[in-house]
Amino acid sequence: MLPNELEMSSKLWYIWKARNELRFCKQKWSVLQVHYVVQAHINTSISSLNKKEQKTQIGASNSSFTGHRNVDNIVRIAALEPQSNQRELPG
Repeated sequence: MLPNELEMSSKLWYIWKARNELRFCKQKWSVLQVHYVVQAHINTSISSLNKKEQKTQIGASNSSFTGHRNVDNIVRIAALEPQSNQRELPG
């Protein structure tokens, strides 16, 4: 989504949410509360998109490595993961 589309859709969604909370839950939102929630939503969305872009850039740069480095990374990751097939017996 483009930033303008994200901002507009967030504003409309939170206005709708505030309306529904007033109608069904009897909770009133102030205009500033809606504004702050929209800004927080936009900021977190943009930061998560930036993190995803960084991960894809890192993944693209890792693909240029030679094969043995990728195998080394897989071995390191496998060593860090807990062994899910080994269960302790009660007793």
